[in-house]
Amino acid sequence: MVADVNGAVAVFAPSSLAFHRESMHVGRGFYGALANGTTRLGDAVLASLNAYASNGSVDHMLVLYNTLGDPATRLGQSGAVGANPRASSGTTYEDWAGQVFTPVQITLTGVDDPDADPDGDGVINFLEYAFLLDPHDASDSGFSIDSLSASPGEKHFPAVTLRFPIRAGLSGITYAVELCSNLGRGSSTDISDSIISISTQPLDEKRDEVAIEVGLHAPLTTATFLKVKASM
Repeated sequence: MVADVNGAVAVFAPSSLAFHRESMHVGRGFYGALANGTTRLGDAVLASLNAYASNGSVDHMLVLYNTLGDPATRLGQSGAVGANPRASSGTTYEDWAGQVFTPVQITLTGVDDPDADPDGDGVINFLEYAFLLDPHDASDSGFSIDSLSASPGEKHFPAVTLRFPIRAGLSGITYAVELCSNLGRGSSTDISDSIISISTQPLDEKRDEVAIEVGLHAPLTTATFLKVKASM
């Protein structure tokens, strides 16, 4: 924490050499506490160390990190840490990242990288941005499909329409559809060439809805899953 022109108010840092990868976990716990509304320095430090105690792998990290300063120091409201990711009006990835992460977070941790995963939920920042998720909340990792409908389609094979919300005003994102037989990370077949139509309509001030109609061109004899991929 730095006061304008006057130097450091408080420091939360290791007192000796530390493992960079493990330090990143400690830092994520600290910033996660701030994003969740913690307003006192000591509470944020405890939340960070408790989170590391539950998930970390190097025990001495818990005694290596120390706080220099008053633990009762007020950190301000959580809104100062970053904008509400769902309410962000940024239409490009860079605009969005600049609103949901602070300059300090970006400078010290590179948390704004499109491939970064600051909340550790397995969903990278770019997908959090593209599919209207919260990069500070690990529990908010589900891709939401508003509706799924089928019609006879060409030659009586099924045509499927997927509808899902995205951030309003997004530009420069390409969506693709893949067909697979399971929900794992195994092989899948890109069926984007079978897309019949893609349309977008506003849901409300902050959200648009994308509708992708895709023809499967084959009878469904086994369990079948569709994946929606987004890329810049």
